[in-house]
Formats: sequence, C-alpha cells, structure tokens
Amino acid sequence: MSLALTRGNGDEPVVTHSDKCKLLRSTLFPPQPQLTDEPPIDLEPRTDDMGYQEVTKQEVQNVLFTAAPMNTLGLTGMTGKAYHWTWTVLEEELYHLI
Repeated sequence: MSLALTRGNGDEPVVTHSDKCKLLRSTLFPPQPQLTDEPPIDLEPRTDDMGYQEVTKQEVQNVLFTAAPMNTLGLTGMTGKAYHWTWTVLEEELYHLI
C-alpha cells in the first residue's frame, strides 16, 4: 500500500488511488488561465519576414544527431539524446516543425 498524499492547507490527506490521481492531476495540470485580450493573428507576409530556406529531412536528422547526447540545444533544454529518441518516434512531426 502506498503512502497518503497531503493536500496542504490542513486538509485531510488522500488515501485511495482514485483520489491520489485526482490530486496529482489537479496539481500538475491546473486549469489554464483565460486570456482577457487575445492577440490578433496576422499571417499576412511582410517585407521584413525571414526568408524561407528549404531543408530536407536528412539535413534535419543530421543536425539533430550531431549534437552531443548530454548537451542541450538552444533554449529548449532538451538534450541531444532526447532529440535522438524523439526523432525515432516523431520523425515526421519534428521535420515539419523545422
């Protein structure tokens, strides 16, 4: 049997599997805040847009697999090893993100 989870604020701890799942779900995935002023979506081309450089799937894979396994690439914080694994599972999705 697993340990009870504390809710904090002096509330009774949760004991059952179902209650623990509900507590973890509500703690880890709280409702998203609603935007009061949604930004306007403008997809019209601009003269100062970055130029599009077409790349092949092989070029994307080569770049991802040249990364050292324990180093992170850019702002994502994902390691090279994580990208290697992700490529094996989500090759098409990663390619289309680029």
